Amino acid sequence: MANVVITISLKPGTTSLYLTDSNGKQGEPEGFKTYAGRGDLIIWQLAPDSGIDALTGIQAKDGNFDIFRNSDPKCNSNVSWSGKIKDDAAGADKYNINYQIGTDAYSEDPEIIIKP
Repeated sequence: MANVVITISLKPGTTSLYLTDSNGKQGEPEGFKTYAGRGDLIIWQLAPDSGIDALTGIQAKDGNFDIFRNSDPKCNSNVSWSGKIKDDAAGADKYNINYQIGTDAYSEDPEIIIKP
């Protein structure tokens, strides 16, 4: 069981996200896949000076997460969310990262895949 950290910033000159995870993956959310193990804690955090004012939500693309325990992921602050992967989780979940720049709201959709 490990912590998998997804650091969130903006692609320079845009309002689009740029993601980096602690597994060494980096890129734009489209096609971005973070691999995690059962029991791992996923932490989403804003990079310092990210240009994003608030991380407002981590939500399942289809409305329900299948891979997280209880009601995870949960808000830790306006710059961090976290969720614990179920011990029996399998497959993958697509999700939305909701964020705010000034008074404007945005959303982008990467994916978490459970390692077999």
